[in-house]
Amino acid sequence: MKKYLLVSALSLLMTAQTHAERAETIEQQNNSITKSAISAPAFLGTGSQSFPLNVPEIKIDLTPSATGIFKSGAIYHFPAPVMASQFAWERVSGGYVARIKLTSGQAKGLRYHLVFNQEIPSIKFRLHGNQDTAPINVLDQSAIHDSNVWLPVTDGNQADLEIFVDESVSSDSVFSIDAINVIVADLNSGNPAEIHAKSVGLAKKPESDLACWADDKNYPALSAAANATARIDIIIDATHSGYCTGTLLSDKNGTKTPWLATANHCLADQATANNASFKWFYQATTCKGKATDSRSVTTGGGAQLLWTDFKLEGAFLKLNTPPPKGAVFMGWNTDMHVNDEVWGVHHPETDHTMVSRGTVSNLLQNTTYKEGAHLVNTVSYIDGGVEGGSSGSGLFSIVNGSAYWQGTLIGAYKSNYQLAEYSDFNSYYPNIKQWLAGSGDAAGNAEIDDLYNKYAAYFGAKSGKNFICYVAYTCQNLASGKAIGVHNSSKLLYWFDGATWSLYK
Repeated sequence: MKKYLLVSALSLLMTAQTHAERAETIEQQNNSITKSAISAPAFLGTGSQSFPLNVPEIKIDLTPSATGIFKSGAIYHFPAPVMASQFAWERVSGGYVARIKLTSGQAKGLRYHLVFNQEIPSIKFRLHGNQDTAPINVLDQSAIHDSNVWLPVTDGNQADLEIFVDESVSSDSVFSIDAINVIVADLNSGNPAEIHAKSVGLAKKPESDLACWADDKNYPALSAAANATARIDIIIDATHSGYCTGTLLSDKNGTKTPWLATANHCLADQATANNASFKWFYQATTCKGKATDSRSVTTGGGAQLLWTDFKLEGAFLKLNTPPPKGAVFMGWNTDMHVNDEVWGVHHPETDHTMVSRGTVSNLLQNTTYKEGAHLVNTVSYIDGGVEGGSSGSGLFSIVNGSAYWQGTLIGAYKSNYQLAEYSDFNSYYPNIKQWLAGSGDAAGNAEIDDLYNKYAAYFGAKSGKNFICYVAYTCQNLASGKAIGVHNSSKLLYWFDGATWSLYK
């Protein structure tokens, strides 16, 4: 009993802050996408021999997952992988390209999954959906993780993919396409009476577009918060995809490092972070309107999971691909009080960016779900609320005309969508302070590199970047099946020989 009390007391001391800490918002130059930019040709090849890839209609169950993530669609696995040798490769300057035209009649969005049988020194993916409003999305080999890649989400029921390899790569055997994510979350197959006028039509409860707040004195701050908000599309497992919301954060040094905050139940492991796709500026142009902001664009490449915790329900990441121009690095504040006015900025049911207004009703409440206990702050909304897909979205206070991020959404009560629970940023700020207030160097990188360089011949080639493993450790996987790990606090080093972890002395 005494030991328990001591541990509890130490925990309280560790989470208590002697003073509030905060960082200011950094706004970038707006990204103005013109019609000429959208229509400009970006594919390298002619596409005259595009390979048709058709997905049959499939049965999709959108029942929320056990962890609370709302599903957006299903994963279709081809009976046999579609090999690179099946495509018509066209000679272009510097190499070869192949074009694939994917079609799924029931899809509102599509994602390709590619598997590689060798390391690729240079490859380019050019991707465009038949309902995308942004220019063609271009990615390179850095998007590949553990010999596979989920490409970003495209809008519509067709998606063109052009793959470029240079002359040093054997295009016949380099990769295969084995699965497709068919996204159908916005089919609006429910009761039309449940669709309320203040949304684009996907949210199931009364919500307000960002544009509905245009006459409010806080609109400039809310607009900045919206421009820091991304809809996150993820692959949940081998059968389904899901969606959440996240917020781009600034740091005290103004480095413009792409830090992203979301919920633990959205991105709890590195594998999920690897496949994350981020949709920016998904905002209605008018209040109650269905037209989408022309800046709307998707980035891929996943993210590095730096810290996450189940009880505190936060997840902190570094994006592998920079956010688009015009995205805002949002300021944050660890100080929060009961009765503070707060705002939620989120994507309910994959809808446009919605803004909800309320007040803080309780702090540091222990709440138990079927998966376990969480430490939460509760918010009572007056205008709007939160829904499925809002998970991981930011809670903001507005001080002197500036918005400050203060935590991520865990969820709302089933009986009342206006009573929501958020993570307590102040409780886990010490865990991510090294990035938000420090130099931005990942914990443990130097120690891992020192050990690796000393025994590089034994460990073999690295496999990907360092990543957070077991929450408190940073790890590096090696192509040989070995690994290196370091405890982020004690700096104790461990190595894995393919079967057993051992302490390095």
